[in-house]
Amino acid sequence: MKVGDLVKLTRDSDYQPQIFRRGMVGIVEWIHEGFAGEPFVDVRVSGAGDRPVVSYLAMDLEVINERR
Repeated sequence: MKVGDLVKLTRDSDYQPQIFRRGMVGIVEWIHEGFAGEPFVDVRVSGAGDRPVVSYLAMDLEVINERR
């Protein structure tokens, strides 16, 4: 997974689950070093309103289309 990839959320967000729901798609904006070797990924989610960026663990995202 890298910046620019199109991803799908595989679970509802712990932060604002009413906005960021399983199945929504978005673009990877940033990848942060996480704890225990699992990175956090900032995703700009389509249709998520005024604050469309949310952080997810990489394991909770499915890459749909890799950026070339």
